[in-house]
Amino acid sequence: MRVGNLRRASSLALALQFFLSAPVIRATPVVGGFSPAFGRPGTQVVINGSGFSTAREVRFDTALADFSVTADTRMVATVPADATTGPIRVTNADPVPTGVTSGNFLVAPRVAGFVPARGATNTPVTIEGFNFTSTTGVLFNGVATAAFTVTAPMRIEATVPGGATNGPITVQTTAGSATTTNSFVVTGPGPIIDGFSPGVGGPGANIIIEGANFRNPVTVKFNGVTDPTAVATTAAHISANVPAAATTGKISVTTSGGTMSSSNDFIVTRAPVVTNFFPGRGQTNFTQVTIGGINFTNITGAGFNGRPVNYIDISQTAQNQISVLVPPGATTGRITVTNSFGFGTSSTDFIITSAPIIDSFSPIVGKPGDPITINGFNLSNGPTVLKFNGASAGFVVTGQGGTVIQATVPAGATTGPIRMTNAYGSFTTSSNFFVAGSAPYLSGLSPASGPRGATILITGGNFANPVTVKFNGVSSANATATALTQIQATVPANATTGPLTVTTTNGTSTNNLVFYLPPRLAGFSPTNGVVGGNVVITGANFTGANGVLFIAAADFTVTASNRISAVIPTNAMTGPLTVTTPGGVIISTNNFRVQPNITGFTPALGPVGTVVTIFGTSFFNVTNVSFNTTTAMNFTVVSSTEIRATVPPNAGTGPIRVSTPDGTAAGAVNFTVTRSSDLAISMTASATLLQPGQSLTYALVVTNQGPSIVTGVAVTDTLPAGVNFVSANSTLGSCAQTNGVVTCNIGVLTNHTGFGVSIVVVPPVEAILNNTARVTSVETDPAPGNNIASVLTPVLLDASRTLRIDLLAGGEHVLISWPASVIPFTLQFLNFLSASNSWLPVTNVPVVINARNTVTNYVSGGNRYYRLQGP
Repeated sequence: MRVGNLRRASSLALALQFFLSAPVIRATPVVGGFSPAFGRPGTQVVINGSGFSTAREVRFDTALADFSVTADTRMVATVPADATTGPIRVTNADPVPTGVTSGNFLVAPRVAGFVPARGATNTPVTIEGFNFTSTTGVLFNGVATAAFTVTAPMRIEATVPGGATNGPITVQTTAGSATTTNSFVVTGPGPIIDGFSPGVGGPGANIIIEGANFRNPVTVKFNGVTDPTAVATTAAHISANVPAAATTGKISVTTSGGTMSSSNDFIVTRAPVVTNFFPGRGQTNFTQVTIGGINFTNITGAGFNGRPVNYIDISQTAQNQISVLVPPGATTGRITVTNSFGFGTSSTDFIITSAPIIDSFSPIVGKPGDPITINGFNLSNGPTVLKFNGASAGFVVTGQGGTVIQATVPAGATTGPIRMTNAYGSFTTSSNFFVAGSAPYLSGLSPASGPRGATILITGGNFANPVTVKFNGVSSANATATALTQIQATVPANATTGPLTVTTTNGTSTNNLVFYLPPRLAGFSPTNGVVGGNVVITGANFTGANGVLFIAAADFTVTASNRISAVIPTNAMTGPLTVTTPGGVIISTNNFRVQPNITGFTPALGPVGTVVTIFGTSFFNVTNVSFNTTTAMNFTVVSSTEIRATVPPNAGTGPIRVSTPDGTAAGAVNFTVTRSSDLAISMTASATLLQPGQSLTYALVVTNQGPSIVTGVAVTDTLPAGVNFVSANSTLGSCAQTNGVVTCNIGVLTNHTGFGVSIVVVPPVEAILNNTARVTSVETDPAPGNNIASVLTPVLLDASRTLRIDLLAGGEHVLISWPASVIPFTLQFLNFLSASNSWLPVTNVPVVINARNTVTNYVSGGNRYYRLQGP
């Protein structure tokens, strides 16, 4: 019994052990429908199905996406930046069962670039990018081309349409559209030469000409000499060969579209041209230098700063390339190469140095006391100091001419560069020597962002297993040091944006780089607002955010890793909010409603029929404009910030309102609707009679007798002909005189108020001055009879109104005369003075004699009195 029991117990133990160690097999997730069916990166897609509780990753086609599971039958995934059109794949825990949608999710196109960057109409243009399969249209600055072909999901061949102008290229698909950040430049049909390379060469040399509008057949001339081999390999490139008879001068290109010549000369020479050399420094009689250039045929010599190279030390290593040994006695300076046609000189100096130069070291890791071999030259010139990240080390020169040394890693060394110094200078390696036992450090992350489940490579140093990698404090389950300088890790499910740390048995990294997770959007508050308002966006992984869009870019501040404060921008539009971070893009599933806002209007008042300009923001899809409660039948939306509306009949004083589908805005102040009002004007003159040269002041008084305030009030005064204008002033508004008419623009005049106008003139000659003034307003006047005032003023010299009376012979007649003038005087008489008598007119008609009005009158005894009566 005991034996049997023991055997049964053992069997149970083995079965339990197998059960505990065997992988858990989970059902393959079932992916049903998803919504929406298309979108751009950042779009949140709801996926329905089953078996999502243990989902490990979601991919849009092959691109890994961020996601959150809300139920076993529902998840929300965000379209990643590198997504391509294809099925959505949901993968459960190991051993990696995957569910795939039956249909494709259509990803909006992305345009990576286009070539050429410019060209004439009908020029073929290749557009490269992603998700072009469902392309429905290609536009050049808004002008559609009918000639386009999708040759691959990542390529479109299009033709520049007639009527196109400079501007971006837009690709439209059923999933959305994408517009290039750079403009395509539309040129004329003629060829354009941007440059050519090389810029110098001998007969037979191949030259590549770059530009635009190149097409075959093409004619290329070198300073007038035709190259019969020239061919346009693309619309932007021509391959040509320097003809035998060519001379230095311009290169010209001729196609069916025209001819263009280069701005620079092509230099024709058979002498060598030095274009490059390496290394750039070295030792005499030791360093081998490779020199590249043009016309390196039948080389006869080379030199370093005038010191010739032994001919036997020159070797042709390739076409247009030679290798030479730095000669003894050479000094720092230019390199020259010579053939039978002349010589060429380098544009930079070759440096002759005795300072140490380290080319390599091995191994790259070790502990204090370990040997290390360092290769280079000048490693033993004079007193030399070798340091490992600042710690001095001993060494022995083993290579001829100081090319190899054997060193020992010193005590106290830490990971860092190796530096060698002698009397002539020093050299520091660009790569580090790793000292075993030091704490790890980080130099890079690839990629530096990604969703959970993404595999990343961490580069740096002092990496060793066991290793712990934490993403903002959350450990990766499978981090492994694959090399001293590399770790592979998987982003954990609950990681958030923050520093990445690496820990080994020797310590924890301190120079921690930030790894960015895709942003997540929880909501925003408020859900609507006007331009200039503040919106708080909540979510996660907002660190380093570099963009917030209300359709238009907004100013914003990341106040915490899960909070952004943004300002609604001027050109914001109703639609989803978009947040962009180094980790990706997220687009809200609900819209932020941008409401209209009235900031002002002009004029502030006016009668029915007045055109009012309304200023504000977000005047999109305006459905109604009203004055108080009366709808304006006529209005025009000039822009999103301006509306022009006509004050409708029956409108009353009150606020202006503008309505859009997103709300109604009301002006902060009322618009005043003005009505008919009685304006009255009166006028007086400063004198009833004056002489020429004396100033005369007209005083005008205007009153608004009610019942309404009026607008556009103006006084127009037509001055008497011939007077000299002196001044015009008003107690309201301003006055100006033009061609004898004084105009005073007053503007608004409140009911039961008034103003005065003073006009000063000087009459130069005798005259009867008739001054007339009129007051007007935009509103009608119920009593127009008092809108006009006038005054007559005679201007006369004293001599012109003096009578002369002469008694004629016989004593029965008198001769009465006075100067002839523009004033129509009437001669009157009295037989005797009395308060009750009235002056009577002399009936005799005056006769003008010698510029005097003359009247002969009969008198019969007694006295008779005469006077002149003016107008």
